[in-house]
Amino acid sequence: MNFELKEEHLMIRDAAREFARAELAHDVIERDEQSKFPYAQVKMMGELGFLGMMVSPEYGGGGMDTVSYVLAMEEMAKVDASAAVIMSVCNSLVNWGLEAFGTEAQKQKYLVPLATGQKSEPSASASPKPVRMRPNKKPRPLTRATTTCSMAPKTGSPTAALRAPIWSSPKPTKKKVIRASMS
Repeated sequence: MNFELKEEHLMIRDAAREFARAELAHDVIERDEQSKFPYAQVKMMGELGFLGMMVSPEYGGGGMDTVSYVLAMEEMAKVDASAAVIMSVCNSLVNWGLEAFGTEAQKQKYLVPLATGQKSEPSASASPKPVRMRPNKKPRPLTRATTTCSMAPKTGSPTAALRAPIWSSPKPTKKKVIRASMS
């Protein structure tokens, strides 16, 4: 088995390292201390392709492999962990789910702007204050479920349309288990 990185991987790693040092490092401490979202840096990450690395080029992404993605995220995390988390959530959670399970209309409406950096403002996940959890009056009949809640962010973000039902087992257990899925 060959564990040497391909030239393409090295180029991506070096580009991510250069970006992190040039654009993230200079104010990372201030942003962390003041809990500021890195708007300008995230926009640049999108424009450079870091927010849609594994998204198909058909939807504005880079169509890269997992090794490229992990190398870039590692370089971001060395300098600014919050920027790496933003990159990870955008690529792994949101973009992957949209590309794998979204309708063509959802891909055009949400995936393309997210993968290309056109839409990069924080949504409910960036601050817990705009999120309100409330039990549905009539929970959907789910296997082993008693309560269904929806996250209802108060924002104009494209991710505001995503809902996360949460349910738990009706049988009391020693372990508390919460399951969530996107719907």
